[in-house]
Amino acid sequence: MKKVIILMLAASIIYLSPLSAKAGAIMFPQCKLTQHGNEARLLFTLHNPSEQSWRFLQWKTPFDAWFSEFVHITHQGVQIPYEGALMKRGEPDKEDYLTLNAGDNIQVELELTQAFKLNNGEYTVEISPILLTPLAESKLKNSTLELTCPKIQINL
Repeated sequence: MKKVIILMLAASIIYLSPLSAKAGAIMFPQCKLTQHGNEARLLFTLHNPSEQSWRFLQWKTPFDAWFSEFVHITHQGVQIPYEGALMKRGEPDKEDYLTLNAGDNIQVELELTQAFKLNNGEYTVEISPILLTPLAESKLKNSTLELTCPKIQINL
């Protein structure tokens, strides 16, 4: 039976280096969204401070371009409709997966106006959870990590 580990991170993320961790402690990947000034452009970062490499299906994540709805935006409590493309797919191939190697960061820029109609104002932006599976043998064998990134507030 597979175990699912749900990891919810606080709004302010402190990147930990493997050197600062206690010997034998399990460290997990972290994610972060940051806004570029007052633009509708965000930088999404996945950081892996652990010695464990992880793999994930890039579909329905920020690494999927705008072929699926992975961002959820609200303005004054009202959901802003997603207007990007929706790709219908079969079974994933090997190239549909990305690897987050031990100690690595991977990043992608997101231009929100490519998939949402946004006016000036304050918005809450949230990314759908990302399911990560450990590569190679580890203490986490047969586990899946559901990585939930903190919501952010942006002003346009």
